Amino acid sequence: MKRLLVVQASGDFREVHLQRQRSGVEYQFGQIYMLDELNRIARRYGQAGILSCTAPRHVLRLPTGVTLMGAGAGRACDTNSVLVMVADYDPTHLVVQAPLPKLIRWGVAGARDVACVLTRLPAINPVARHLGMARLPAILNDRGVSLVAGHTMSGAKALVDMGVAANKVVAWDFVHERTPHLFAAKQLPDRQPHRLLHVGRIDEKKGVGDLIRALALLKGRRDVHLEIIGQGHIDKMQALGISLGLFQKIRFLGQIPNYQIPARMNAADAVIMADRATFPMGLPLTVYEALVSRTPIIASHRPLLAGHFTDRENALLFRAGNPKALAAAIDMLLADQLLYARISRNAMASWTALQRSVKWGQMLDRWMSGAVQDRAWLAAQSYGVLMAKQVTDG
Repeated sequence: MKRLLVVQASGDFREVHLQRQRSGVEYQFGQIYMLDELNRIARRYGQAGILSCTAPRHVLRLPTGVTLMGAGAGRACDTNSVLVMVADYDPTHLVVQAPLPKLIRWGVAGARDVACVLTRLPAINPVARHLGMARLPAILNDRGVSLVAGHTMSGAKALVDMGVAANKVVAWDFVHERTPHLFAAKQLPDRQPHRLLHVGRIDEKKGVGDLIRALALLKGRRDVHLEIIGQGHIDKMQALGISLGLFQKIRFLGQIPNYQIPARMNAADAVIMADRATFPMGLPLTVYEALVSRTPIIASHRPLLAGHFTDRENALLFRAGNPKALAAAIDMLLADQLLYARISRNAMASWTALQRSVKWGQMLDRWMSGAVQDRAWLAAQSYGVLMAKQVTDG
């Protein structure tokens, strides 16, 4: 019998499971899909589990053969406390979905099948280097790590740029059933006030403070209101808004069911993604939802995002951590009808370009199978093979 264990930094899949039982909804895209895929893998191979490092410590065994766990490791993700729970579960197949070198080395040393499947990469800064992230490529290149995967082609490219062997890296994605066909392309609305929307964690690293400061810079130039969906440091950001005289211009809506997000985005005039440079690099799943909504995206210029977007063609990009640059981008979008219509019109092509044929559950299934044809299929999906094919076809 094979025992799969997926370890990721954040999330709480016990809460996802219970919320699904209570209401059938999810608050973060992709989590119910992951649970369904784990159930399918457990039926095929015997057991599957997912451990969230920062979730409160718990173990919940479901009748389906899936075990949901939390390590209570805190936001710093204390690897030692995680390792205790991993060792107790004793997986035959270990999937590490966070840059946790100590855990990857533990799996390799124990002769387990190890995969590293990443949605985000650590920000490139002295702190990341201090934590040993500079050694991550060498660890991933070890023959004991049989699968390395990055979310989307830009995520796979980032791993290769870090030094991971190109023929070892696979670009993967979730299943996205909602498409931009749900909404028509938009024109710049002729109304006041204009409405901006942020969806995601509420803190400084996600750029929420910079967005509020940008809103203050627009006072007297544009009548702009802001809605913020998500959890985090709400009190702190509310206080910042009040201190800048924006009390009546900002609404904090808390969490809302994920299925409501595209319509909320469509009702806004711009979707803002203002991640700072210190936030881990990744392609936010809210990008897909914003493209589905056809509402133009204004985003900080981060490597993995810029790999999919061209400034003033399918998004407006600004320098991360710079409220003045963000205010200028908002002002530009709301002043230019042709620019607004072009970005909205290009959402369909942008969404289509993001799609990958390799899906998370399918990839893990083929990896766990170990069959020659399945490993050959994974090898054929590698970044190195796809880039070589692109050159040949080009």
